[in-house]
Amino acid sequence: MTTMKKLFILLFSVTVYFSFGQVTSTFYITDGNDDVNEEISHKPDFNKEFLKFGRTSNNLTLRIGLRYQNVTIPKGAEILSAYIQFTSSHDLDDTVTMRIFGEKSANAAPFENLESEIYSRPVTDAIVMWTTQNWQNFIPGPDQKTPDLKEIIQEIIDQDGWNAGNAMHIKMYKYSFGPDSLLACAYEYMGEFYAPQLQVEYINWSDIAEYPDQSVIRIYPNPATDDIYMLFRNLKKDHYTISVFDLTGKKIMEAFRGMVEKGDHRFQISTKESGLAPGLFFISIDRSGQKITRKVLIN
Repeated sequence: MTTMKKLFILLFSVTVYFSFGQVTSTFYITDGNDDVNEEISHKPDFNKEFLKFGRTSNNLTLRIGLRYQNVTIPKGAEILSAYIQFTSSHDLDDTVTMRIFGEKSANAAPFENLESEIYSRPVTDAIVMWTTQNWQNFIPGPDQKTPDLKEIIQEIIDQDGWNAGNAMHIKMYKYSFGPDSLLACAYEYMGEFYAPQLQVEYINWSDIAEYPDQSVIRIYPNPATDDIYMLFRNLKKDHYTISVFDLTGKKIMEAFRGMVEKGDHRFQISTKESGLAPGLFFISIDRSGQKITRKVLIN
């Protein structure tokens, strides 16, 4: 790959940062050997312009292997959502159900020219089923987008040895019977912007700073239903503000503001009285301009 092309990919890799370490990133297939079809008991096909969801003319199941290099999700991140966006290559109204796994590996190796190379690799415990149909020519629309794969991606990055920049492999097989099939663009067609794209939204908890001298803080229960309690041990005397934010960083409410004496303290938030709907929130504790943040899930 030329230096100019690498720069082009770097410039157009989508990464958006929100408040509290929330990140949205898109990862691309950047090598023609990283998106392949594979027949049962055959070697992967590295040279196809289109990926086939379905079976061969002999009614043999086809597998799809997608390997994403340089996935910059850090260890310890929390996956909020994940999808693969395909671009259809032909008008087809077939209905195909695919079974989607991840390779249970902290750093997926390049595909080799070996029999059943995709099939033989270990799979994640997490599995996602996807039924799709009615693909329109060269459309990367909602019909060409997988269901949420967050559990698969989370399982991969939770593997021992995972580091930001490692490679990740997602594979899928046709689950439904019958001759129906669909076609999507591969890297060999016109490069990374037509090839399947992995879109991931996650929270990078390492971006959330804490007081260097902070005493113990415990928020419970978590997940919460009715009341949320914040327990402080050996709190330093200072002025504190406790606020609740949603995922976008919008301030929902201020639970406390004032001077607190040194010692142990407990604060309470009633989810019902505060009107907090079910979802993921952040509790921010501000001590004279220094902030720490804790997540809390409300059921």
